[in-house]
Amino acid sequence: MNATDFFNRIEDHWGKQRPLVVYKTPNASRVTAYLQNDSLLHRVSESTASGFVMGKFDTNEAPFLILDDEVLETEIDTQSPPQPTETVALPHNSKEYQRYIALLNQCIQEIQNTHLKKVVLSRSIDLPLKKVNPWELFQKAISLYPSAFCYIWYHPQKGIWLGATPETLFNLKNQQLSTMALAGTAIATDINLVQWSPKEIHEQELVTDSILKALRSLEGNETVTFTPAETVQAGSLFHLKSHIAATVTKASVWELVAALHPTPAVGGVPRKKAFDFIQKNEGYNRSFYSGYLGPISDKETHLFVNLRCLQWQPHLVTLYVGSGITAASNPQSEWEETQQKAQTMLRLISSTI
Repeated sequence: MNATDFFNRIEDHWGKQRPLVVYKTPNASRVTAYLQNDSLLHRVSESTASGFVMGKFDTNEAPFLILDDEVLETEIDTQSPPQPTETVALPHNSKEYQRYIALLNQCIQEIQNTHLKKVVLSRSIDLPLKKVNPWELFQKAISLYPSAFCYIWYHPQKGIWLGATPETLFNLKNQQLSTMALAGTAIATDINLVQWSPKEIHEQELVTDSILKALRSLEGNETVTFTPAETVQAGSLFHLKSHIAATVTKASVWELVAALHPTPAVGGVPRKKAFDFIQKNEGYNRSFYSGYLGPISDKETHLFVNLRCLQWQPHLVTLYVGSGITAASNPQSEWEETQQKAQTMLRLISSTI
């Protein structure tokens, strides 16, 4: 199916207020859509066979499932454009700045005085929006960010979410699991100019160690291996990443989700204490931000962490950004990091706000 017919079919389905999802995996040329025939809000269960999973940050709520009643595919030009470098100005919100800085100071003090080692604190940014077609925003996302997992998800009861995330939760195929430990953020004009502070290196090590411990605790994981951290680019930002692999012979997909989500890259270490601190102090409901999403089937499951995302409404978008806090964090630097992370989605909507 050519791209024009593909997106016309999607908009027609959306116009009938029926659930759907469109996605492209990292560095792929194929764009896939799942169209659900009914308008029901389906939940994932142990017997779930196939579809597209959308889970929230809060693990107490079962994830949602878009059924793959109809599957559409199209091919896109895979020639990578230059990575965007322009900065989109955000209106300064002194009240939000003061609130977040106070929360960061509170968190750093908590880490220094307790057994907490890392907490990922986030915030939301509401921006008025001119009339814009969300499907056009998705097409812009797959053009700007070819190495990300790009998606647009719609359900008439939950609205529209769109993102371009750099982080895999895990991929499972033929008992072979692969995942990543992604943490630390740097801004530079070239990958060879990136310099990592001890704080960033320590933060990434915490994530790696936590994921390795979670995988090794599962019955049937005979081998778990990982690579040393390397610098990778995601949009205009750089991160530290380790590749992690395991052979999984007994654990189910949902046991793996329970073991890995929320990862230390979106929650913290120790996981339960960090989660409790976030729920008590962050001050808003993350919903699908920092949750997980992706296609699932009997043959392969590929789930991603929902970062660099926004919630779309006809005249308003909400962006979500966060930063990993350790005892060595500097509040001003962490605020600036969230400002930089907002650029990924801001570049999609810059002409419409």
